[in-house]
Amino acid sequence: MKDVAVSVVVSAYNEEKTIERVVDDLLKISFLNEIIIIDDGSKDDTKNILEKIIGFPKIQFIFNKKNQGKGYSIARGLEISKSELILILDADIINYTESDLKLLVNPVLNGECDYTMKMTDNTKTKFTSGVRVYWKKDLVPLLNEMKNTTRYGLEVMLNKYLVHKKGKFVTLRDYKHFQKFEKYPLPQAMWEYLKEGVSILMQVVKQ
Repeated sequence: MKDVAVSVVVSAYNEEKTIERVVDDLLKISFLNEIIIIDDGSKDDTKNILEKIIGFPKIQFIFNKKNQGKGYSIARGLEISKSELILILDADIINYTESDLKLLVNPVLNGECDYTMKMTDNTKTKFTSGVRVYWKKDLVPLLNEMKNTTRYGLEVMLNKYLVHKKGKFVTLRDYKHFQKFEKYPLPQAMWEYLKEGVSILMQVVKQ
């Protein structure tokens, strides 16, 4: 890989089932210069799990006092990041591997495109993908917009403001994405999907 510093930024809200594994996976990735984890006011055990691993090399933690949404949290991570390239990852995906993350990072480093996005499990929702790679210089001018997105509106906002940039969808091979039905009882999972859909729609209308 080219000699470019890479930071990974992860926002987590109520991800007690996966967050420790996510951190473990990321610590195994040799090319990451910095790992930034934001607890977005979780109500479960996420914060307690993260507090137990404070002090690990390369990892920085941010703890939001209340739930602010992914856009706000990622923006806070960007503000403390020292790297040129930013890898935005989801906290409900495990088995992040070096080979998969290189598939995301290398096309940007090699100049094939300006940013990459992980292909979603359902291709119809690919533009909502939460796993992306951007140059930090392209995101910094958008920090205020990011902080003011709806809870699930970050990806919609990025799609709009970076529409002039060349993107590329990348199919990853090793990951496991936990769906809401796997994380919550059925009624709660349905409610979470409804809230996500409304939040995305509100961001579309807002723009």
